[in-house]
Amino acid sequence: EREKLKEVKSSEFKPTLSWLAGFMDKTSKEYIDGTGEKKAPMAVEDLTALLDQAKASLKQLPNVVRVELKSPVKLTVVGDLHGQVKDLLFILKKHGLPTKDKWFLFNGDFVDRGKHSCETCIILFALKLLFPSYVYLNRGNHEADDINA
Repeated sequence: EREKLKEVKSSEFKPTLSWLAGFMDKTSKEYIDGTGEKKAPMAVEDLTALLDQAKASLKQLPNVVRVELKSPVKLTVVGDLHGQVKDLLFILKKHGLPTKDKWFLFNGDFVDRGKHSCETCIILFALKLLFPSYVYLNRGNHEADDINA
């Protein structure tokens, strides 16, 4: 049986583009360059706020989402990340952030084998909140309770 977690009050935190850029830069320095401080990715209260917002946003969506592309929109489909934040940062550096003409579909399995599942989810959830019409998050089997309990 799962251990009960201590309830944490959420802050007034809302992700912004400048916050996301700073978070991705900090994450890159810590985990790719090895030059950053090794500490919690963000305050627990801010993380709680981000997760609450992401949950509310995702709960509004149907189980099946139809993605209709019209020229000149390009869709980048990203496969299993498995907590490999380096891969996510590389993809975003190569392709840039979402725009009205550049959409992303993250095809599940965001977490698991990699060491940085939390950072990976933080970036994905922030992207979904900042670009709700241009970012799609499909849930994979690794996002199910019975796989990652």
